[in-house]
Amino acid sequence: MEKTCRVNKCGPFPCWVARSLVWLARLWITLDVCQRSFCIGFAFLSGESENDFFWAFNRLKSLYIAGNARFPSIILTDRSLAYMNAVATYFPSSTLLLCRWHANKAVLAQCQKPILQLNQGNKSLEIWKEFYGYWHSIIQSPDEEIFYKRVTEFEDKYLDLYLHEVGYIKETWLNPYKEKLVQAWVDQHLHFGNITTSRVEGIHAVLKEYLKRSDLNLFEA
Repeated sequence: MEKTCRVNKCGPFPCWVARSLVWLARLWITLDVCQRSFCIGFAFLSGESENDFFWAFNRLKSLYIAGNARFPSIILTDRSLAYMNAVATYFPSSTLLLCRWHANKAVLAQCQKPILQLNQGNKSLEIWKEFYGYWHSIIQSPDEEIFYKRVTEFEDKYLDLYLHEVGYIKETWLNPYKEKLVQAWVDQHLHFGNITTSRVEGIHAVLKEYLKRSDLNLFEA
């Protein structure tokens, strides 16, 4: 199961909302035995608060119960804390994994610019690529022993040089979420190679292409 978090602007919602809102298109997809994607749920939310996600997951869970369907074994998402709390509340038996693409993008956004600025010159890009390569090697660690070894090597090489960036990677991703992100733990679950939310991002792009415009209200869309 995956989700997307794109913002779609809609006009005034008729009848009971008399002001403009920003609506979030929320998709859940799953896979069949042939690894083909199909949607199992779709919702418009007026925000990304915990209450918004609680409502959405409550409705999704009701569909599973009504259909006497087995709850999902794995739910894949980005690091939205409100979303993760909703998953833990309504699908506590499901394993929550974090999208590796979103994690890579976050590390890139937080770490690349300051490292390039500290290493201005012809080799600055090479220095960044080496740093980023260490991050990838850590999350791709095939077992726990190799993971801790690579983290130690990473700290020995970069902690004195890039204290903030190393701290961000450890405190934001590795310490709290290694079991949901690093291969050594992720591969203990039957995910069939699905470690990113790219499938649902693609379906969401199809939906936006179908709607054409982002300024319609929900009835007109």
